[in-house]
Amino acid sequence: MNSRKKVTPITIFNFLLGRSDAIRAIASTKHILLLSLLFIISSGLARNYDHHLLLKEPKWILGPFFMAFFNSLVIFLYLKTLIRLPTPNSPFHNYLAFLRCFLMTAPLALLYAIPIEHLTTPLPAAQFNFLLLIIVSIWRVTLMVRTLQSLFKTSILTSLQLVLIPTTLEMFIATLAKSFDVVSLMAGNYQTAPERFLTFASQLVSTISIVLFGVFLLSLAFNHGPFFRRTKVHTAANINHQSQIHLTSWILAATILTTLCAFSLRPQEQLRNKHDLKELLTKGAYHEASVFLSTKSASSFPPHHALSEKPTHLFTAPDALLILAQDIVWPDWFRQHLEDEVVQWYEKAAPFLRRQSQRNSIYQDFPSHLNLQEFSDQYTPGIRVPSPPIEGDPKELENGSSATSREAMPRTQNSMTPEF
Repeated sequence: MNSRKKVTPITIFNFLLGRSDAIRAIASTKHILLLSLLFIISSGLARNYDHHLLLKEPKWILGPFFMAFFNSLVIFLYLKTLIRLPTPNSPFHNYLAFLRCFLMTAPLALLYAIPIEHLTTPLPAAQFNFLLLIIVSIWRVTLMVRTLQSLFKTSILTSLQLVLIPTTLEMFIATLAKSFDVVSLMAGNYQTAPERFLTFASQLVSTISIVLFGVFLLSLAFNHGPFFRRTKVHTAANINHQSQIHLTSWILAATILTTLCAFSLRPQEQLRNKHDLKELLTKGAYHEASVFLSTKSASSFPPHHALSEKPTHLFTAPDALLILAQDIVWPDWFRQHLEDEVVQWYEKAAPFLRRQSQRNSIYQDFPSHLNLQEFSDQYTPGIRVPSPPIEGDPKELENGSSATSREAMPRTQNSMTPEF
């Protein structure tokens, strides 16, 4: 009679809720790494199916698997520096038990598959995704704390120290570079509203991470002494009794993966259309782009995604202006999309365009035949743009000649920018 326990979908659900018996069952299952691989691939799809071309960039699918191995190894090595663990079977006995549980947190990332970008505007979508990231992160930390408690009988404080010290340090390093975008934003670099939110959110996460790192490092010093002496020998992970994976668990994992693959077909086609269009526009193949767009509609592209390259700086003209300046009949929906991008750029750039040198810098990459003000009057009425650069002495331009440019500039009603 086979007395081995079976890991069923109910076991996986109880594991995600932090039940001790389910944690020990997962840690005791030899082939759980193969099952978790299916869930990790599914989580990679859930995160990136509507953001990246997965066939061109497979790192977004395979990356989570390698990162999971790396993170679990970092936490476990930190565990070994503080706690003496017996190794009854092999040097990898305890690590394999912990790794199995760590990898099986992957189903939590399936929450990222919620197509929030298709249901709302970009800024609320970014805010929702950030909130979801916080929820999943806290859930994972809690689950790892419960895993250490169940496998190695550590206290809740020690478990928190073991999990949060390396993970908060890693999170601080990961978000530090992104938080530096605040400096570039203050310097005038162009960012959309969702990008500005994510920049400040990264800065917030970076700050909280380094604070938590310091707090738990100090608590560790109080618990283990100033030189972090290792504690007494703890119980090894109880994984001698090998569990088995029930067939229904394999069916569940395969069904989730198949469903996500089918669900990602349409977003991947939209991303491929966006990629092909951007390649044509970047090369200046505007006629080929027009022919390409004639076979597409607005629904053929990802919602809320820019279809032309956005400017890197507020004082750089967006590609949308150059595309609209071409003597080509664009589809109405595409022309409206470009005009919206131009309006957004005007609204953000205008308050900064007060000095003549800043106004002149806009025209560096602009075709000489294009009159920016006439373009604004035609496509974005009510929004005034800076006058073209005037030949002459820079000091005269700064003092007297700028008045001439103001007089020469056509005036529109309801101007959104101050007079220069």
